[in-house]
Amino acid sequence: MAAWTLALPALAATAWLLIGGLVSALAPGLILSLGLHARAWNAARRHRPLDSACRGNPRSAADGEDPTGVGCDQDDAAQLASEAKLLQKEEAAAGIEDDELLGEGAGCAEGIPAFPGLPETPRADVRRRTPGYASLTRHSSMPRERPRLQSHPVPRELDLFLDEPSNLTVVLDLDETLVRSYGQDDVPVHLELCRHLARLEVDCGGGSTVVSFLRPGLLEFLARVSRLANVYVYTAGDADYARPLIQMLDADGRFFLGSLYRDSTVATSVHDHVKDLARLGGDLARTVLVDNNPYSFLLQPDNGLLCESFFGEPGDRHLLEDVLPTLHLLARVPDVRPILRRRYNLAGWCRALEGWCS
Repeated sequence: MAAWTLALPALAATAWLLIGGLVSALAPGLILSLGLHARAWNAARRHRPLDSACRGNPRSAADGEDPTGVGCDQDDAAQLASEAKLLQKEEAAAGIEDDELLGEGAGCAEGIPAFPGLPETPRADVRRRTPGYASLTRHSSMPRERPRLQSHPVPRELDLFLDEPSNLTVVLDLDETLVRSYGQDDVPVHLELCRHLARLEVDCGGGSTVVSFLRPGLLEFLARVSRLANVYVYTAGDADYARPLIQMLDADGRFFLGSLYRDSTVATSVHDHVKDLARLGGDLARTVLVDNNPYSFLLQPDNGLLCESFFGEPGDRHLLEDVLPTLHLLARVPDVRPILRRRYNLAGWCRALEGWCS
């Protein structure tokens, strides 16, 4: 009797251990199975038609309780319709994400314009019109906030009102107006890693290379201004650097009628490289100089259009949204100087420089 008294608790403990081990082994599989069944039931419930989903609560259309004639509870039908719309939105969002992921690969090659700011055109057409486009690469930059002038872009339809080219002469500065240039070893890291700016690498001879980042919208700006006026480049940069850069910007000779370099600037007591528009030999009443350096206007301050400096900001829109509207206005007046004098008052600024301008 004493032996049985000792054996029964041992057997009970062994049985409990066996049952506990069996439950521990089977519990994960059982939970997983229940989860899969619940997921399948929810999916079937979402995709089943409204009429079959409502069969559990039928109503007779003849009784007037179901005006749709489907034979289901309106509350259930509304709930199922809401779930169906939610499912469609989730599937559409997943589809958009897939398209975006695919767009980052080879599939987006046909949709990326060769130059930032240009309208999207087939790559073959861009290659034909701009032979040097293959040397341009796209970069992205760290954003940098700065004050912006508020204006509106010029509609393309305004170009149609110029049936014939006007006699306006537009003289463009190069550095920090159209491009931002650095020595090959001096490019800032945020521009070196940039993907939203086009850049040109200019061989200046003697093993010297200059990297120039194009201002956003530059090529569209040049295309539209060249239809609006006679365009020249007047830069204080050396010809060894500026001449090949200008040739790369205008490989087809469509934009610029000529260019002047540092040797054509005038040294004064105030600034060493002042630009003299009289060297172009045109009518100063119909000539405007676009430059970011106010010292460039010392000789003809009333012909100056002072623009913002460009230091490599990928979101810059100054050429198309500020400079181009002003040039459209100047193309339709007989004398550009009164408008530029009232807008920028560069003559007053020059008089403050020790009476340089009388």
